Amino acid sequence: MRTTLFKSQIIRFILATFFLLIVYSLYKAAPTYSVANHIVISEVQLGGGIVNDEFVELYNPTNSYVNLTGWRLTRKTSTGTQYTLVNSLFGLIEPHGYKLIAPNGEYDGSVTPDIGYSTVEHLAADNTVILYKDAGVTIADRVGMGSTQDVETTSTDNPVTNGSIERKAKVSSTSESMNSGGDDENGGNGYDTFNNSSDFVARAISDPQNSDSTPESPETVPVTSPITFYAVLEGNNEVPGVDTLNDGFAALTYNFSDNTFDLNLSAKNYEPADIAGAHIHLGGIGAEGAVIVDLGQQDPWIQQPGNIVRKIMTDVQFPLQYLDELLTGDTYINVHTPTNSDGEIRGQLSTTWPPPDYGTPTPTEPVTPVPTAEPTAIPTLEPTAVPTAEPTVEPTAIPTEVPTAVPTAEPTVIPTEVPTIVPTQEPTAVPTEEPTAVPTAIPTSEPTTEPTAVPTQEPTSEPTAVPTAEPTDVTTPVPTSVLTPLPTQTTSRFLGIFFFPGRITRCNLVYSPMEFGFMNLFFPKISCSRI
Repeated sequence: MRTTLFKSQIIRFILATFFLLIVYSLYKAAPTYSVANHIVISEVQLGGGIVNDEFVELYNPTNSYVNLTGWRLTRKTSTGTQYTLVNSLFGLIEPHGYKLIAPNGEYDGSVTPDIGYSTVEHLAADNTVILYKDAGVTIADRVGMGSTQDVETTSTDNPVTNGSIERKAKVSSTSESMNSGGDDENGGNGYDTFNNSSDFVARAISDPQNSDSTPESPETVPVTSPITFYAVLEGNNEVPGVDTLNDGFAALTYNFSDNTFDLNLSAKNYEPADIAGAHIHLGGIGAEGAVIVDLGQQDPWIQQPGNIVRKIMTDVQFPLQYLDELLTGDTYINVHTPTNSDGEIRGQLSTTWPPPDYGTPTPTEPVTPVPTAEPTAIPTLEPTAVPTAEPTVEPTAIPTEVPTAVPTAEPTVIPTEVPTIVPTQEPTAVPTEEPTAVPTAIPTSEPTTEPTAVPTQEPTSEPTAVPTAEPTDVTTPVPTSVLTPLPTQTTSRFLGIFFFPGRITRCNLVYSPMEFGFMNLFFPKISCSRI
């Protein structure tokens, strides 16, 4: 019996060790990286041997020729002013090839530019270089330098004189590996994670390339892991803005392996019947665009606590021809209602958090219910100290006569309720007859002693419950479910995250106790789960 148990434990130990070696080899394997599937800005120089000695280099990381005719190149200052450098590009850019753009007669490099500037504008420090796929509407790529604000996640540094910023070939590329003789010298410039800071390296001496330069392509086929986009849907993001207290949140994960996406979309202050439709549209912030994905009724809205509805969709095909727009932040989610058929709440899909169009909803003050919350909070402090003197003097025409004669004898009768409560708690509410319905419910039981306590407690609880608690239900839980797949368990040792086709796997090393005669030994076991 003991011999059989011992053999079983030995077999388990051997299997665990073998599996550990497999996982360890995967853990030490070369990291995967992202290569763009669109034309990118690959190198920028701001100044050199003479004034305005500058250039912008483009690179085609795809396997197809791309026609640049009608494309536009601009620069944007740190204050947001945009100027055109080339009004309309032209010509084809071959697969893994380059195009060099520079000012006419002012660039003194040895590599001849393919296209010259069509304006007198020039690049400067703290600028954003923007490449459009048309006459200034659809962004193909952008690179922000220094303190500029329009960037992909984070800006890269301003290049030094005669130097440049150059896009990496892969995630591990450095200034040394990209230079002449380096491992990545001929690996192309296609690395793109939509973060200017991590996608570029600095070169002390620039290295421009044009259409006559030898095409460069990465040696390794890229494997791109899923990427998650977020959107905060609000009425003031609509064009024009919609005055509503409703809002929502979306987390969309795009899977490069099969061109599908998973969506978790929620909206607050709705019931399923209130929503007429939801879509993904083309368009940047402040612009309207066509519907490219219908988030229709095949996946119904589900009612959840807190007056929240949620739609969860998985493995939805995304139109591949609009992938560039999705990746560059030029798509948005729009939720439509019968009242606002063009859209009631909208949010831009972005890889950054918070999204760039996120802001405090426009109707902040109306969140406080109109009758009681705001008028009572301020007037209560003033009239309470001298309740009899102030109301008696100011409303001389009507209130003074009535409350002076009757309030002592019949404080709870109509005269006392109307003048005493209306001036004290709602001095802004002029009609004496209408407010009686609202104040009667609050002050009737304690007209004189409790006016301060009742209004102060009631508005505080109502507004706080609506704007503070409910946005937390919408915004906080959803990103947590998407963003926190990597917590470390305290009972095991974290080995790593492994990317396989169509899935991501997390593995831990767990030690299991085994009894060998008079001693206990702990043997490793690999535990992996899909995330």
